[in-house]
This record gives sequence, structure tokens and C-alpha cells, in this order.
Amino acid sequence: MIGLFALAAASASDPLAARAMQNFGSCVVAMTPKGAREVLEMDYNTPAYRQRLRRLLDGHNRCAVGSSIGSQQVMFAGSIAEAMFKADVKPSQYTQRLAMQPGQGTIAARSPTEAMALCTVVAAPQLSTALLATQAGSAQEEAALQPLIPYMTNCSPQTLTLTANRSSLRALIAFAAWRVASAPRSAAQ
Repeated sequence: MIGLFALAAASASDPLAARAMQNFGSCVVAMTPKGAREVLEMDYNTPAYRQRLRRLLDGHNRCAVGSSIGSQQVMFAGSIAEAMFKADVKPSQYTQRLAMQPGQGTIAARSPTEAMALCTVVAAPQLSTALLATQAGSAQEEAALQPLIPYMTNCSPQTLTLTANRSSLRALIAFAAWRVASAPRSAAQ
């Protein structure tokens, strides 16, 4: 059985909510880059990660004045990872930083879904950065995501079945992009 991907109905991903989450993640990174980086470096399968992520979310009410942000953890973490990626890597180096380099080693995936996302980003760095260059929730985002689906399918374990909306897939790609770009590089690179 080949891994199966299905995009949930477009209505499941509210464009305004997707943009608000992206803006919120960018604000959190701008205000607390060290805290954001520390959270992203943790194993997201642990209770400590969930507690720390929740504290980071709760500690940034100033990023959503007069609003309340509620989110699945993957969405919030993805928005932080995307903002960290864009803060850490110059746009002219996006594709280069997502292509694995000889001697770089491998990045340990913490789940089959993360393994799929890491593989996708490395296999399709230009398409991955094209997705992250779009506005969250936009028609351009949807168009940029479509060519990534075959890579996701090819990179998935045969037993993985994933049903996700565009925002969730973007979050997975953003988190994987940040992990690949943040992986140690040799001095020659």
C-alpha cells in the first residue's frame, strides 16, 4: 500500500485564521527568539514540550491584543518554525539550505509524519520554499502545495495515511524546513 494523502475540504482551513496564526508566530519569534528556538528543539512527543509550547503561547498575549488564539499544537509550532526559518536563513539561500549536504548526516525524525516532511523538504527544496513564500490561506498557497503532494506520497512510509488541511501541511513543511536548515553543517559549507 502506498502512503495516502488527502487534503481536507478547503473550508476546514479558514484563510483569516491561517494568516492570524502566521502573524502570531512571527510576533512570538520577534519578541522571544530564544524561547521559540528552545521549544522547537524539544522532542514534540513529550509532555515537557507540550507544557513549554503552551507557556510560550500563553506568554505572548501582546501578539494578539484584543484577540484570543486557539490552535492545534502543530499549527502554532509550524508558524513559529516558519518564522524562525525566515529569520535564520536569507531568502537567497533558502533552497541551498534545504538541500542536504554531503557529510551533514541525517536528521532523526520523531514520527512517521515528520520523516515524510523532512524527506519532502530535502527532495523538493525549491517547491518547499515556494510554498513558504506564499501567504497563508491564499490561493497561491494552494497552488504551491499541489506539486508537493507527489513528493509527500513518495516520502511516506507505506503504512502512513494522512488526512490534513493546507494549514497543517504547511506547518509540517515549515517545521521540517527549519529542522533541515538548522542542522549542523561542516565548516566548508
